[in-house]
Amino acid sequence: MHKRKTLFLLFAIAAILLLVYFSSISSSISSIPDSPATAKSKIPEINFANALPAPLDKPSNKLQPSQAKVDKEVIQADESFPDDYIKDCRHALGNHSGLIPDNLVTQYLYRLKKSNTFEDQLSYLLVRKPQSIDEQSKTLQQLYYQQPSSPIINSEILDLCISHKHDSLCSDDILKNIKQTVTNSADLLVKLALVKMKQGMLEETKVLLHEASKKVIYQDESNKALLLIKHSLTKYSDLSEREQIVMTIGYGAAKVEQLGHLNQLCKETNDEEFIETCLTLGKLIEDTAKEVITKLIGLNMQVLAYRYWKNDEMVNLLINKMPANQSVINESEQLASILTFFDENLLREWFNAKMYNSEQFANEQLVKDAILLSKNPDYDPCPT
Repeated sequence: MHKRKTLFLLFAIAAILLLVYFSSISSSISSIPDSPATAKSKIPEINFANALPAPLDKPSNKLQPSQAKVDKEVIQADESFPDDYIKDCRHALGNHSGLIPDNLVTQYLYRLKKSNTFEDQLSYLLVRKPQSIDEQSKTLQQLYYQQPSSPIINSEILDLCISHKHDSLCSDDILKNIKQTVTNSADLLVKLALVKMKQGMLEETKVLLHEASKKVIYQDESNKALLLIKHSLTKYSDLSEREQIVMTIGYGAAKVEQLGHLNQLCKETNDEEFIETCLTLGKLIEDTAKEVITKLIGLNMQVLAYRYWKNDEMVNLLINKMPANQSVINESEQLASILTFFDENLLREWFNAKMYNSEQFANEQLVKDAILLSKNPDYDPCPT
C-alpha cells in the first residue's frame, strides 16, 4: 500500500474520505508489461492530465441500487435502529481483496497503446507514466504541439515543471503560451506561480497569485482526466464497471503536495498586500474547488491571513469549519464508503456526483443514500 505524504495536520481527516480510501489500496502499474499476462496485481495508481470524452450519465438525486429496489416514499424505517443507521459491511472486507487480474489490465494497456488518437495517446501517458523524466517530458511535448490549448496537457506540463526542472518543457515560450490559454479559472495561474516560485522569481509569483485571486473559479483538470481514463477503460478493457471506477479513482489520487507551497508562502510573508491575496485566493479555492483536500488548503490560507492580522475570532471560526472539527466526518462516512465496494450502483452514483458536482457533495450524498437504503430490512449487500 502506498501512503501519500500529508502537508498539514488537517489533512489527516482525508483518510476517512472515499478518495483516500480507494487510493490507499492502489499500487504501481509500472511493473505490468504491455502484453497480456495471467497473474494478479493490486489496483494500479497513476496521475491525471487532459481531454474530456463524452460524459457519463448525469447523477440522479435518487438511488436505485442493484441489491434492493428502494422507493423513498414507501420505505418503512425499522424502529429498532437510529435514524442515521447505516448497514455495517466491515466484517466482509476481509473477503474483499481489491485484486484485479493482471491479464485484464495489460490487455487494456495493449489495446490503448495501439490507438493513434490524441485522446488515447493521452490516456496511455496517464495510466502508464514513463519512469524517465526525459521520456515523460518528450511525450508531453509531442502531445502539447498537437493540442497546445488543452488545459489538461498544460496542467500536466506545469505539474512536471513544479516538481522537476526541465529546460525544454518549461521554456519561457511554452509557459507564456499556457498563460494565454487561461480564461476564468485560477488553477493554471496558481501552477504557473508555483513554477516561478521554483525558479526563484518571488515577485512574479506574487503577481500571478494576485491575478489568480481575481478569477471566478478554481477548478483543476483532474475530473476531466478521470473521465478520460474511465472512458478509455470502458472502451478498451473487459473490467466490470466497479473495477473501472475503483481503478479510475486509484489513478486519480489527488495531487495536493504542490499546492501546499501556497500555505508556505502565506505563512512566511510580511507583505500586507500579499496577505490580502492569500485571503482572497484562499476563499476562492474554498468556495469553488471540487476536492475536499484542496478546499482545506484554501481554508488554511485564510487562517494564516487572519492569524497575521491577529484576528482570533475569524481564525477560530475558520478552524471550526474544517471537517476535522465536525462530528459528521466519522463512522457514517466510513460505513457508507464500505458499502460502495459491495453495491455497484451506490458506487456509480458516488462517482458521478464527484465528477459532475464535487467530492464534498458526493460524500454527503453518499451518506444520505446509505442511510435511506439501510432503512430497507431487505437491503443487505454484504457478502457472506
